[in-house]
Amino acid sequence: MALGLMLPGMVAGWIEEHTGYPLFFTWVCFCTLPGILAAWMVYKQIEPDYEKKQNHE
Repeated sequence: MALGLMLPGMVAGWIEEHTGYPLFFTWVCFCTLPGILAAWMVYKQIEPDYEKKQNHE
């Protein structure tokens, strides 16, 4: 189970060593934008009164 943390950590460490921390941090922040955009698009598809439509009997 730790392999899922070790491999990305090793790759990230290698990239950070070659780019420097400020550029690496900027790159990581930029890479989060597609996920944030996807979450926002899903959120926009939810109807405002979704919970009110469900009938809990």
